[in-house]
Amino acid sequence: MSLSESQQNNIRDLFNSQKKNAAIVKASPISSRKEKLKRLKAAIESFEEEIIAALHKDLRKPAFESCVWEIYLMYGEIDHALKHLPDWAKPHQMPSHLMMLMNDNKLMYEPKGVCLIVGPWNFPFQLTIGPLISSIAAGNCSIIK
Repeated sequence: MSLSESQQNNIRDLFNSQKKNAAIVKASPISSRKEKLKRLKAAIESFEEEIIAALHKDLRKPAFESCVWEIYLMYGEIDHALKHLPDWAKPHQMPSHLMMLMNDNKLMYEPKGVCLIVGPWNFPFQLTIGPLISSIAAGNCSIIK
């Protein structure tokens, strides 16, 4: 199935706008990433019933399964990211070898820019929001399909 020229232009425009925004997001402090994760958790909490209903309507998932495997798992993942984000973002000292004893070697993690997250059919919420949490924690912009 091929996309129309209009659809291709829309996708290109979306990607370019996210690419421009990526530089701003990359330069933002850790507190901004934490705030985004907290807002995501609050959004999930406020739409919990709608998420459960949609999973039941689309996949006939029971409410208990949706809560445990789709929603509550994401709460734990967000909490884990919030707890460990400061440590993940700081530079890590790396060992040096004999030729470079005087150097200060550090490993510094940096955002990649724009991430495309493609949601699968079997666990659509968990396997879409999980990568989104990681992307936000890493300081990236995301496009979800």
